[in-house]
Amino acid sequence: MKAAKALVVLLMLTLSIPALAQDGQGQNNQQVNSLTSRERQIVLMVAEGLSNKDVGRRLNLSEGTVKVHLHNIYTKLGINKRTALVPIAHAHREELMGR
Repeated sequence: MKAAKALVVLLMLTLSIPALAQDGQGQNNQQVNSLTSRERQIVLMVAEGLSNKDVGRRLNLSEGTVKVHLHNIYTKLGINKRTALVPIAHAHREELMGR
């Protein structure tokens, strides 16, 4: 069910923010490469639809620590909300996974 919810959110964002969702190179690519390995893990989990609490459980972190990481991620990527993170994560999945 979470995967379906994440897909719906992704589709909605793709339709409403096409330039962001389709950015395969450009500025976001450089910004994504500036993320730490922990930040990359968190981005991928958020893109899967996990809550901060669930991300924390999987990584053995407190929910507060996950929030701090997300704040740093938002700052590095030049965004200010979770929904803007999803299309970036999907567009840059290979880089985030370290491939």
